[in-house]
Amino acid sequence: ADDTQAFLTAEGLLEPGEWERMADGDRYLTVYFWMTALVQQSLEKGLITHHQQRRLEEVIGATQEHADGIAGEVNNSMPMPYVGVVSLFLKLVLICVSTSWGIHMAKQRAQQPSDWDAEFSLWWFV
Repeated sequence: ADDTQAFLTAEGLLEPGEWERMADGDRYLTVYFWMTALVQQSLEKGLITHHQQRRLEEVIGATQEHADGIAGEVNNSMPMPYVGVVSLFLKLVLICVSTSWGIHMAKQRAQQPSDWDAEFSLWWFV
């Protein structure tokens, strides 16, 4: 961030105090605001048409959404050990529940008469 600030200041792209007014962590969003403001100024000066303005703002918005998605994933992804433990726990719970219900259905079936009815056929083939 310090290198970016130094570069932008050296290029004359930052006014005094502008870097501090930007929100920490979301400075990249300021660039999209600048681009939208430039598009609006271009429209007011007659450099672009209304159709071009709408199209540019759509493209800027879509790009901002993609950048926001990437930035959100970088800082908010779950650590792999946590994901592995949760995944293992979920699989164990599913095995236990499946086995429990299988035993329950087998007991219920054992108490039924041994006719070949529709329910038995369904469970047999599934």
